[in-house]
Amino acid sequence: MRKINKLFILVALLTSNLSNAEGIKKEKKASSDIELLSPTSIFKPLLGDPKWPRFSLAYYYYTKGAFKYQTIAPNFGAALPLVRWKGEDNAQKYELGLHAGLFATMDVQSSPTRLINADYFIGPTLALKNDRWDYLFRIAHTSSHLGDELLLSADGTQRNIKRINLSYETAEVIAGYNFPSGFRPFAGVGYIFHADPNYYKSAELIAGFDYRHPEYYLNGYAKPVFAIYSKTTHNFKWNPNLSIKTGLEFKDKFVIGKELQVLLEYYYGNSIHGQFYNTKESYVGISLNLNF
Repeated sequence: MRKINKLFILVALLTSNLSNAEGIKKEKKASSDIELLSPTSIFKPLLGDPKWPRFSLAYYYYTKGAFKYQTIAPNFGAALPLVRWKGEDNAQKYELGLHAGLFATMDVQSSPTRLINADYFIGPTLALKNDRWDYLFRIAHTSSHLGDELLLSADGTQRNIKRINLSYETAEVIAGYNFPSGFRPFAGVGYIFHADPNYYKSAELIAGFDYRHPEYYLNGYAKPVFAIYSKTTHNFKWNPNLSIKTGLEFKDKFVIGKELQVLLEYYYGNSIHGQFYNTKESYVGISLNLNF
């Protein structure tokens, strides 16, 4: 009888241990479905968007616009993934993040080089990936600032350049589809729901595509990329702005999840710099970009 009791106790202990082990496994699996501070976002950058948050340095030659012929544009920013998790069937991925950036342009033909304009951009994002479909929802604050050096210069005084107190909040939804060939068309809508001045409120339309070649060349170091991006609003009288970029994207040899690109650029439309949004401009240029 004692032997039978001992056998029952042994079986109970084994069953309890197995149950605990199974519970630990489930707990580990549940915790592994949540990822913090991922190196890259599930929503890849819109390559053609001239105001996508990134680190970059660009040289532009203006053929039309409010500026002199040559400028440089130092941009600082990142698309930061904060929290990522999967759907119940693992077919969907969700991600909360933050987009933030500073977009500036500087007159390199003046001595010393002076700041013309700086736009600040920040806001939360929600990204969703469902098989080949990408979705991005973001709410962002933008404020625009005219360079003091430009205002105080003889050029600014002669042209009677005046500062606009421009700031606004925008809600945007963008959807894209990833083809196996590396082609991703996208479209989106937005609305400027709060603005100073108030008349800047407007709906937005966004469209374009990215192309990232699926194979690397140059001994496996770089692949061709090409992008077209267009955005229009009532503030631009619904005339579409056109941004075209093409060049090379270099492989991340250090496995830090970043994209390094050298791009040739062309832009035509209303100025991307807030203080001059009513001015038509066109430029060609070259840029070095690091997308986070």
